[in-house]
Amino acid sequence: MNLKVIFNPFEKIAGTKSLFFGLAAVLVTGTIGYFSKTHFDGILNIHSGMQLAWYVHVAAPILSVAVIAIWFWLFVVIFGKQNVRVIDVVGTQFFAFIPLVPASVLGFFEVTVVVAEALQKFGANPAGALDIAASQMLVFVVLMIILMLLTVWSAIWIYKGYKVAANLPNHIHIPVYITGIIVGMIVPKLLIPLII
Repeated sequence: MNLKVIFNPFEKIAGTKSLFFGLAAVLVTGTIGYFSKTHFDGILNIHSGMQLAWYVHVAAPILSVAVIAIWFWLFVVIFGKQNVRVIDVVGTQFFAFIPLVPASVLGFFEVTVVVAEALQKFGANPAGALDIAASQMLVFVVLMIILMLLTVWSAIWIYKGYKVAANLPNHIHIPVYITGIIVGMIVPKLLIPLII
């Protein structure tokens, strides 16, 4: 597999197939997240230590991807060509969630709980010592770097998928992408409490 396919699979996959694989990835991620207490409550938002009902762990990423797909489709309708298919825009956005699947195991690492608790205690009492062993901090930093790389990979796929599916001029799709990411991070946080 060459780098072009790794960073832009949408020359090869779109439409129903990308939607199917993307929805399967969301289902797997939500199910693993249920057991690992890892929650996806925005398009690139990942949190550990949140135990919610299984359906919320699955519905939250579906909602997040749907929000950004609707945002992108809105601008396709306004500025795009008539032959752009909604299934391509929606399918590529769900497919772009796939790089986040490994992030669903985050909560299985005990160090994330230890560091989160230590940071909460430190936040409540900044004058106190940060009680984290060097080895725990090293593992935590490595996990966060991996998580950041997966998030960046997903963000690249969101952009590439939208660019390929929507076929908009650069001066339109770049600001729509940036605002779409912001909308996709904020709006799901407002809507998820309605399904809990």
